[in-house]
Amino acid sequence: YSVSSLSGANCAVVFGGFLLQWMSYTALFAVTAVLSVLLFLVANKYMSKYTSDNEEENCETEDTHMNIVQFIFRPRIISFFLLMMIPLLICGYFLNYMFPIVGSEWGLSETYIGYTYLLNGIFVLILGTPLTEFFSNRGWKHFGLAVAAFIYAAAFLEVAMLQNIPSLLIALALIGVADSFGIPLLTSYFTDLKDVERFGYDRGLGVYSLFENGAQSLGSFVFGYVLVLGVGRGLIFVLILVSVLSAAFLISTTFAAHRDKKGGQRAWKKDES
Repeated sequence: YSVSSLSGANCAVVFGGFLLQWMSYTALFAVTAVLSVLLFLVANKYMSKYTSDNEEENCETEDTHMNIVQFIFRPRIISFFLLMMIPLLICGYFLNYMFPIVGSEWGLSETYIGYTYLLNGIFVLILGTPLTEFFSNRGWKHFGLAVAAFIYAAAFLEVAMLQNIPSLLIALALIGVADSFGIPLLTSYFTDLKDVERFGYDRGLGVYSLFENGAQSLGSFVFGYVLVLGVGRGLIFVLILVSVLSAAFLISTTFAAHRDKKGGQRAWKKDES
């Protein structure tokens, strides 16, 4: 799902850039409006009848006494949102917001900006499945999320240091690598948490979506501030912040996993005795 979603968005940008060679912005937005109406009709016809086979089973395992505020402020939930999910999704707005602005200032035309998104999409498409499975099958989801964040930091560092068009293309490739496994692991790691199971997957994903939308809204503000500070200083500030938060997330999750393992061993020995 993540691969198709990210690749679809990139292909749409490329196709939009191609259409700009033949029509005005007004005509392009008109085409977009027509396609949006068609997509709404398709979604309404084929997706409105979705039902969950596990709905009754999920209701039996939910903790109905836990409200949203209690759920959000569970240590592992709030640390996931603040230390990993929000920073990682905000970083994605380098591609969606800052790259087109900076690329235009550095000499890339609107059409070529659209075409260069393919570079990001290629890495997402090729590496998404194998890298996600690599981290998931080994139980390294928290480590994979931290790696994705550090790859973002590396992309920002080389753009801040070089500040030219080749550095932007390298950043697109690095962000494609990070997105290929980082975005799928966000949802996968979240749904694996015991607190989410207790709260209920449907309600938990609703809270996840709320924070996801908030992070996406913050992304444009953060990179708008980067442009005010200057590309070099602004990106250095973002990469330091992301690196610190990711390191804190990795340390906290590692200690929590170690504590859970020791607790499970003590419980097993107690049952055995």
